[in-house]
Amino acid sequence: HAQRYLYSLYFTLTTMTTVGYGDIVATNFTEVCFVLVLLLQASVVFASLMGVLTDLISTLNTASKVDAERKRILSVYMTWRDVPRNLFLR
Repeated sequence: HAQRYLYSLYFTLTTMTTVGYGDIVATNFTEVCFVLVLLLQASVVFASLMGVLTDLISTLNTASKVDAERKRILSVYMTWRDVPRNLFLR
């Protein structure tokens, strides 16, 4: 039963990772096991990269929000202190 389970896992992972069933396919049980290991490893690497990229984009977005808030606070302060407009925009 383990062999059937691994073949079904092979079918599922090949379908879900959109690798597809092209000209080169696993023809025996050993190749199916090898491809399963590669597909699982590729899935983990892809998920890790997506996590890192998401974190990077989130960090950049947070930094720009902090800068915008600092500019807003400075603008309010300069307006309160009646700083001339030409100095205000520098």
